[in-house]
Order: sequence, then structure tokens, then C-alpha cells
Amino acid sequence: MAQHILFVTKVVPGSSMTGQGHRITAQYRALMALGALDSVLIGNQPLPPSAWPRDYGSLVAGLPEPDYPRNLGVFWKRGGNRLWPAIFAATPFLSLRTIYRPTVATAESFAALARSYDLIFISYLQHAWALGWRDAQRTVIDLDDVPSQRFTPPGGPASAPQRLLRRWRWWRARRCEHQALGDYRLTLVCSEQDARYLHRYPRVAVLPNCVLDDPAMGAADDPTPAAGRMLFVGALAETGFNIDGLTWFVQQVLPLVRREVSNAHVQVVGQTSPNLSVPWRHEPGVAFVGTVDRVAPYIQGCQFQVCPLLGGFGTRVKTIESLLFARPVVATTIGAYGLAMDEARGILRRDDPPSFARACVDLLRDPERCRTLGLAGRAEARRLYSLEAFTRRLQELVRPILG
Repeated sequence: MAQHILFVTKVVPGSSMTGQGHRITAQYRALMALGALDSVLIGNQPLPPSAWPRDYGSLVAGLPEPDYPRNLGVFWKRGGNRLWPAIFAATPFLSLRTIYRPTVATAESFAALARSYDLIFISYLQHAWALGWRDAQRTVIDLDDVPSQRFTPPGGPASAPQRLLRRWRWWRARRCEHQALGDYRLTLVCSEQDARYLHRYPRVAVLPNCVLDDPAMGAADDPTPAAGRMLFVGALAETGFNIDGLTWFVQQVLPLVRREVSNAHVQVVGQTSPNLSVPWRHEPGVAFVGTVDRVAPYIQGCQFQVCPLLGGFGTRVKTIESLLFARPVVATTIGAYGLAMDEARGILRRDDPPSFARACVDLLRDPERCRTLGLAGRAEARRLYSLEAFTRRLQELVRPILG
């Protein structure tokens, strides 16, 4: 008997090669091997079924994304909009589930649609809340990023009231998240660190991220990296974890590197506005590129990649991608969160400017060691984060639900 699977997502598979795009596209490929796959697209821009990519099943419905959290800047605006954190912390009856409460029409429409499927696979817990959906028998939730980690207090000095407010806000989010995990058959996370964070709940399983194959990975004619070149990859906005980390690197780490390696420079690649205004954009040693069609040529052109993040959450696919191109990564502990590789396998973890700079200088001065670490990292990344390993793991997890 044919199995029928319903996938709820806000990302059209194959359309985005961000970390989220890699993960969702790989999930589609794995699930399509197990049964007929239909999709519900969450978003405010309707997509006609005829525009859905043929290789990824059929689009059967489109539902609007909830406006309330979008208008208040619930998760992403760490600066500027401070209204939401205060409301969330100060209002006892307001929970994340309450915020994402759907309209009656949305909940009834989705319940009627989901009734005929053997497996409901939902990317993000917020989407399940937005649909009003609870089902402990045949629903799998892919957290990708754990929602309460978005409320984790950022670093830096804070007064006692600020620390108390941060802690209370995080506890509220975590409590609501924990209450929700029992509503579903299985919850997927990206790393063992995430699983330990949710250690009280037995129906949590690890599905590590993966990077979709690029023809340039492992190419025999891998170009020689440009001397002195480091690379930063990440979407950039006026505020956010990427821009904060990159600012720290350019202002506090790069001068130390260039003091010892005069031709050292960092190439900055990632989706951004052409009008992005940052004080260091034209600083010596910064080659700002911005948005590109393909990141592969830039990874191939660098000696190694840097991931100097000081805040945030989740596993960085860009780090895995760099290793698959045999380029090691110098990262902060947060930048390498959730990745099971040590220094011998291509990830050098450093958390203060002098030690971060020293790791960069050592790699720039010793191209052979840089290459050796990159090749070791590629071998380990292929073993742990390949599409084949991802597919095998996901199918092992959902087959018992399909019966």
C-alpha cells in the first residue's frame, strides 16, 4: 500500500542554498523515496501549484504566515525593537503558543487536509503552532533551530534587572517549548548539543545537517588558493549575529593578523543590501564582495574560512561546506556549535582576539598544514554530513511511523 506524506514548509525545495535550504531540500529527497509527497507552503506570497518544482512532489495548499510575531519582531530583532521582549516577559498569560495561535479557518482547513496522510512532517515548531496542529501519532517536527535558544541572553555587560529580564524571558520560552514536545510523535534536532539541551524529553532524535553536493567539491583541478586570503560567508544586515561577529573580527583580530602577515585579507561574501553601511567596509585587508550567485569559487579561492560569531544558535552549514571543499575553518566556540570535529579534523576553535589571530597567522604561514587540515576535515565531513548519511538517518527515523 502506498504511503502518503504531507510536508509543511516555508521554503520551496531547491530554491535556496542557505543552510535551511540545504536541510529542507535534503529532507524532500529522503522522504520522496518512501512515498507520495505533497506540500503545504507557509508564506504571505502565494505560489501557484504549477510553479512548484516537479522533482519535489505536489503543492496542495498555501497558508499565510502568522502576522503577529512578524509585526512585533518576536525573535530576530535583537536591537531596535525592544517592545516584544518586554511584553513577553511581563505578561504571564502570553506564551509562544498563544502568539502563534491560528485563525479558526486555518486550523480547520489544515486538520481536514492532514486527515488523509500517513505522515505529517513539519519544519519548525512555530509552524505547527501557527496551524493549531497537535498529533502524537504521525507528526514529526524538525526544529532545525531550537526556538528557546533564540531567547538565550546575548553576551556583554548587563545590569541586574536586565539579567533578570533575560533569564525570565528565556525560561518562559523554554517552558512553552517543552510543553509542546509531548504533542508530537518525534522531534528532530541538528546536533547532540541540541539533544542534550532537550535531554528531559525522550522523543527527540538527532538528524545532523548536510550539504548538497557541488560538482566543485573534490575536483581534481582544485585551484590554488590566493595567498593571504581568508573568507567570511554569511548573510549581512545592519544588525545581527553575522555583522556583530564580522565587526569583532575586522576591528580586533584582523589588525593582529596583518601585523605579522602583511598581505592577509578577508573576503566577505553573503546576501546583503548594496546600501549596507558598516564603518569597516573599506578598511585595509577587507575585500567586500556581498551577494553572489555561487559561493563555491570563493571558497576554492581562499586558504581557509573564518566563522567569528559571538552569539546565535544552531549548526552553521557554511562551516561544513568549507570543510567539504577541503578548506579548514577558524571559528569561535559558538561559530562551531554542534559540529563533531576537532582541530585535527579542520575546525580550530578560538574565542579571544589574540588566540584567534594566532590561529589565522599559523595557517597563512603554513599552507601545507592548512591543506592537511582541510583534507582531514573533508573526509570527516563526508562521513558525518553527506547527503547519503542524512538520507539514511532520516529514513531510519520515520519508517517506524509509516509502519
